[in-house]
Amino acid sequence: MKRKVFAGSAVAAALLFQLTAVSFPAYAAEYDAVQKEEFVSSFSDAETKQVAQYLVDNGLSLEESKDLMKTYEKGLAIIARESENSGIAMYDLEDSADEEIHIDAPFYSETNLASTDHYIAVINTNVDRNVRGCLDFLFHEKYSYYDNEVLYFLNNDTNISKLLPIYEDSDLSLTYKLITDGTYTGTDIMCLVKVGTGINTFSESDLRNSISMVDTSHIGGFKMHTFALGDIDHNGIVNEADSTYLMKFLVLLSLEFSYNSGTDDTSSLMNIAAMNFNLDDKIDLEDAVSLNRYIANSENAE
Repeated sequence: MKRKVFAGSAVAAALLFQLTAVSFPAYAAEYDAVQKEEFVSSFSDAETKQVAQYLVDNGLSLEESKDLMKTYEKGLAIIARESENSGIAMYDLEDSADEEIHIDAPFYSETNLASTDHYIAVINTNVDRNVRGCLDFLFHEKYSYYDNEVLYFLNNDTNISKLLPIYEDSDLSLTYKLITDGTYTGTDIMCLVKVGTGINTFSESDLRNSISMVDTSHIGGFKMHTFALGDIDHNGIVNEADSTYLMKFLVLLSLEFSYNSGTDDTSSLMNIAAMNFNLDDKIDLEDAVSLNRYIANSENAE
């Protein structure tokens, strides 16, 4: 009898294990879904709910989503506070999913310098022709220098041969060859050139004004701007407001900035380029996670 009881207990235990293995994951998934639904519903603002929903719908755990939403709400508070101080005014565009943010300052900050890596964005506005030449970059060594990295971007309409960097003293030359089919007339970032800041560089304006670019082909059509990774509003500060803007962009798929001065028809590309925090030529949730981690680490280091 004792052996029968033992055998029966073993069978019962095996059945319980099988039942648990099947039912517990389903229960856990259902419980997790309920928790995420309650988390999204905890926000009163419709757009904030939309952002929270985007996070939980795109593979983040509940804890990761909570962490990002804390940063998002801190960013909203910064934006609101600066708006009250007439630093930033945000406008919702009527009958549109777009948002326009006006920065009540020049495009290149005269007082702030972002702590993240800086890049020159070489912009090709003349891609409807075949051309080759050389771009010469001149750096004022006390303000900026070439930091030994060039990133290339290709698209289906323009074939850009790999640029050959030639570094002499504090300056840089990039040879290029553009091949197009003559039908594409858009505007592209052709490449990014990493730059370092010098001992006399105290603002984004200092950095930009210390760099000049000359196109030896003399055809025109190339422009340049500088930006810092994660500095999405281009104000020389990387903080929670930038994380908020990035998450807004991921949800709205559009975000427009305007400034008091210093912009042209290509400067808006810098706001987008700064969102690509991971430098993988795409803007996605991974950039938001990385930017949030950088901001948290920066705060802990202070």
